[in-house]
Amino acid sequence: MRRKAPTSILIVDDSELSARIMEVNLRKKRLETICALYKKEAVEISRSKGNIQMLIADTVTREIDGLVLLQKIRCSANFSEVPVVLCSSSAHEENVRRAEQLGLRHCLVKP
Repeated sequence: MRRKAPTSILIVDDSELSARIMEVNLRKKRLETICALYKKEAVEISRSKGNIQMLIADTVTREIDGLVLLQKIRCSANFSEVPVVLCSSSAHEENVRRAEQLGLRHCLVKP
């Protein structure tokens, strides 16, 4: 019997603290996580890993806009149907609407 690859959640946040908090909480639920502090790294991971089942990403970073990341990742065959949750310190309605058009599942507002 072939063993199923573990479910992985890709966390993308340029704040190491935020990424670590999400990682610790998800691992408590026995979920495997992969963290990327840079959006370019996340795009590479999305292209190379076939077992990622969800993406959690910050929308505002120094490197690249989270919505641009979402567009790039959706182009990857491995990631075209993966559920996405965006995290933001502000939920501008226009950004949320744009993200929904790209297949966003949920938007979480950070405290």
